[in-house]
Amino acid sequence: MRAFIIRPFGKRTAGGFELDFDKVESDLIEPALEGLGAQGRTTGEILEAGNIRMDMFQELLVADVVIADITMNNPNAFYELGIRHALQEKRTFLIRAKLPAPKVESVEEYKQKTKEHEVPFDLKTDRYMEYAPEKPEDSVAKLTQGLRESFATERQDSPVFLSLPDLKPQKREGFIPVPLGFGEAVQRAEKEKDARGLTLLGLEAEGFRWESSGFRVVGRALLLIKEYGAAKNAWESLYKLDNFDYEANISLGNIYQRLKDLTGSDQALNRALRSATERKQLAEIHGQLGRNKKDLWTREWGKAEPAEQARVALQSPLLRDAYDQYLVAYRQDLNSYYPGINALGLAIMIVELAARYPDDWIGQFVDEDAAALELKEIRRSKEQTANALQLRFAYVDKPEASSEEDKNDPWLMGSAGDLSLLTGTNAKRAIFFYKKAATEAPFILDAARKQLLLFAALGVSGANVKEALASFGPGAADVPKERIERLILFTGHRVDGAKREKPRFPAAMEGAARDAIRVAVAAERSVTAGAIFGVAGGANGGDILFLEVCDELGIPTEMMLALPEGPFMEKSVAADDPMWEKRFYTQLGKHPNTPVLAKSEELPQWLQGKKGYDVWQRNNLWLLSEALCRSPENLTLIALWDGGTGDGPGGTENMVNLARDRGAKVIHLNTKTLFGLP
Repeated sequence: MRAFIIRPFGKRTAGGFELDFDKVESDLIEPALEGLGAQGRTTGEILEAGNIRMDMFQELLVADVVIADITMNNPNAFYELGIRHALQEKRTFLIRAKLPAPKVESVEEYKQKTKEHEVPFDLKTDRYMEYAPEKPEDSVAKLTQGLRESFATERQDSPVFLSLPDLKPQKREGFIPVPLGFGEAVQRAEKEKDARGLTLLGLEAEGFRWESSGFRVVGRALLLIKEYGAAKNAWESLYKLDNFDYEANISLGNIYQRLKDLTGSDQALNRALRSATERKQLAEIHGQLGRNKKDLWTREWGKAEPAEQARVALQSPLLRDAYDQYLVAYRQDLNSYYPGINALGLAIMIVELAARYPDDWIGQFVDEDAAALELKEIRRSKEQTANALQLRFAYVDKPEASSEEDKNDPWLMGSAGDLSLLTGTNAKRAIFFYKKAATEAPFILDAARKQLLLFAALGVSGANVKEALASFGPGAADVPKERIERLILFTGHRVDGAKREKPRFPAAMEGAARDAIRVAVAAERSVTAGAIFGVAGGANGGDILFLEVCDELGIPTEMMLALPEGPFMEKSVAADDPMWEKRFYTQLGKHPNTPVLAKSEELPQWLQGKKGYDVWQRNNLWLLSEALCRSPENLTLIALWDGGTGDGPGGTENMVNLARDRGAKVIHLNTKTLFGLP
């Protein structure tokens, strides 16, 4: 979350009183923003950046909240406030010092003394929070609560947007793109299908001026490589910045559906409806809502005995609910063929199943006439939809007559196969389209197969479906990725060297450390019914002990190195006891594809401006990325830690804080207690 502060600088006099605006920021505004976890402050932070006006404009555009102190009639402050009101519709919070009435002897003297801090006419109707200038710290709780309430509502506070209801707020991404190096890193990770690397980039984008753009490009890349659990983290980060960001919500609607959370999917899609402005967007939303209904319907009849599945499928109200949603979606935009194909398929199912089980169909209506009328309407819509889709796909097999959008659409050819199968007298032309689609995008055959298997299970369009399925061959088994119920992430101290003044992990305490780690890991395994997995670095001491304990307990692990083998050995493995090097190589042999974060300790150029950040902090975030990518039901961090601040950035304390921020269960193995240290 980014904040920006508009205020006068230094000490100013108003109404005979001296105000210290630097003190107001340090004692009132800073604590309130820290309580919300907000980053970014005033233009004072960017005086050395070159063009301060450009930086200021960007901050006013991208800030999630702007606090404006309007105590003084300061031209710069009101100029910045006007820009903010013109760029963003909400979350501009006004504050003002509550000054006592000045002691004066005449009306003219009163007017003169109050002129400098009188609220301008254009802002007199706006709400603002008052604070006591002599003790601004007394209003911290009030300001914090006010800011929380601002984030909890979507109420507009910009007088510009309130006066011009058709005006749209500016999109941040169009003005502040991601840095070149960041964009190239995303492209590389996407090409290599490196979900862990993409997740790390998404986490590192947080706090930058361009963070929303970073979350978006990472989220898109993770969706492209079908890493839905990891994509969830990126899009949820963007959602937290703007609850009604259309792309974030439509993406989360898709992701939650893939992760079997249909309630979360429906909620995200309904949020997307509130920000949709185009018919194409409405078609996409209603199409996904239809898919959720169809999923629920499929689950419902899928639980029945095979002989009863078709009857149960017809009896379910979800069948017509899904059909209605798809039809609404298609009528929003006739170019959006996905909901049209699905509406056509469900209409064919309803018509065929109603003819097969007439009593079950009639039983859903007040009488036979109502049932017949509804079926007649579904038949009519089926014919209309089929005709419209045939026009849409008329030139799909003639590239020279197709639009550029159609030429770049991998799903178009497969959907033409679906249409041919549903409307043709034989499956030959459908098979032609399916095979042509597979030459460009093999995954489309899997999607087509699943749809055809659904038809086959219900006995709909029998001969065509059987012929098409037979042409696909056996196909690859649909084996879902193993779901990890618990992931154990480890962090801990290395063994003390002989020159260490304050002990944390004396070499003689190795046995006690091993026993404590073993007890903690065994306890986590005992409360875990499903798959369990361990992740750690490869440093001497805690990391290697954890990996060895997991080996003994039969728990699979991933070892991850911050640097290549040689530099890592020098920085994190070499110790007074040379056996640690041997044990490191033993683990390296058990993890032949050990990932390495970076070639050297130097950060990428786009990261070098991040204050207090180094490769070891980055390594902690990278380890956490591995955990988030695997989407465990439960995340546990075991920390072999003395509870103190580390020797430098990226230590155990940093990892503990990162894990806690992500809701992990933290098991603190306190080395002071375990080893009897002072």
